[in-house]
Amino acid sequence: VLSGSEANKLNQIKHYPENAARERTRVRTLRQAFLSLQAALPSVPPDTKLSKLDVLILATSYIAHLTHTLDKDGNLPGSSTTYPQFRRGPGFLHPMK
Repeated sequence: VLSGSEANKLNQIKHYPENAARERTRVRTLRQAFLSLQAALPSVPPDTKLSKLDVLILATSYIAHLTHTLDKDGNLPGSSTTYPQFRRGPGFLHPMK
């Protein structure tokens, strides 16, 4: 007969493979999402290895550039009060190492 703590440990051991498989799937999905985002960036060669932070910074910079270009051409819908987060100036982020 198992004590309460022993039964609890045995129960936890049974769930480790399920948790590990779920975590592997989550990590694989997240990695694929970052690779897809990196592939969509026009200035990054396909064989370049970037950190997740670098990919996010480059994607943010590219979105800001596209927004600035649309605004400059007068194609951005709305006014500066509608999109105040896009009116912060021409400074774009880029990874620095």
